[in-house]
Amino acid sequence: MPIKFNFNICDNSSECSGKATCPTGAIYWDENAINALGKKGLLSVDNAKCTSCGQCTGDEGCPVGAIILAQTEKELDDLTKGMELDQDKVKALFVDRYGAEPIDEKICIAPDDLKGYVGTGVTIIEEFAEWSIQCLLNSIPVDSIIKKVRELTGTESVCFYKCDCSETKTEEDNLPSLKVFKDGKLIASVAGYYENSKLEELVSLLKK
Repeated sequence: MPIKFNFNICDNSSECSGKATCPTGAIYWDENAINALGKKGLLSVDNAKCTSCGQCTGDEGCPVGAIILAQTEKELDDLTKGMELDQDKVKALFVDRYGAEPIDEKICIAPDDLKGYVGTGVTIIEEFAEWSIQCLLNSIPVDSIIKKVRELTGTESVCFYKCDCSETKTEEDNLPSLKVFKDGKLIASVAGYYENSKLEELVSLLKK
């Protein structure tokens, strides 16, 4: 049965949970195909293998509804009518979630190097794990956070770094986590940051 991805909201990750739940391998990762950002690596589907079981769109499948499953090609056309790929949306998705498009290596640091980046001034560290689907879903709006931290700390110069903790964190950890340091001292920390309530929590901590 026909399947289509809505790449306007899909992270196009090789660790796609929809792919992981597919019992027949109909959804697969094509490392040579070109994605919407012009890079190699694309979630793809072999519709000949699809049995229309619906697992990819169920509770364990795609959590953002980016996989569209239909019984016929006509139904798929009806469901996806007007769903054109919007390059601006794709780029904005990655900028909003990762602070860069693609992730800028200049802002990535290793856990062992953390102490060297939290000295004088204000530093924001986002801890994430490449294997965590939650780190893809739980967007951290970098620009708005930096603006708020500047306002509440009275510091114009605020640095932001991403720390890949894939080897030190487990599935029990609530990721991504956001930590704010001032002059080497941790002054605020929130976990699983991606919604307004977490921003309110961060603001509350910074005001103390």
